[in-house]
Amino acid sequence: MLKAELDSLIKRHKSRYQIYEIIAYVGHCAIRLSPYHPDLNSKELVWAFLKQYVTARYVDFNFKNVDKIIFHILCEKFFCTFSKKDWRKQCQHTKEFEQFYMDKELVRFRANSDDNTVEDFDEGSSSEEDP
Repeated sequence: MLKAELDSLIKRHKSRYQIYEIIAYVGHCAIRLSPYHPDLNSKELVWAFLKQYVTARYVDFNFKNVDKIIFHILCEKFFCTFSKKDWRKQCQHTKEFEQFYMDKELVRFRANSDDNTVEDFDEGSSSEEDP
C-alpha cells in the first residue's frame, strides 16, 4: 500500500467533531492554537515563570526528581507573589501578539487578493480616517 493510499484511508476513517462540520457548512475554517505555545496562551507564559521560579530555588531541579511537597510549597510562594498586575501584564503580552499576527495575516490577505477592498476583514482602521 502506498503512503498516499494510507493517508486517504486514514482521512476516511478519522472521526470529525461536529463543530468543524458546522463551521465548514457556514463557509468558515476552524483554526486551532498549538496547546503549549506561549505567544497566544497566557497561562503558558505564567507556567514558564513558575518553572523559572522553582529552578532558581531548587538547584537540583528535574521534574522527575522534585519532591512533590517542596514543589507544592514553592508553587504557593510563587503565586503569593504573582499579582493581578502580573497576570494583566501577561494577558496584555498575549493581546499584543494577537494583534501582531492579525496584522501579519491582513498583509498576506491583501497581497493575495485581486482588489484592495477589505473593509469586512479590516477592523475600520484605515489611514484615510486618521488625522
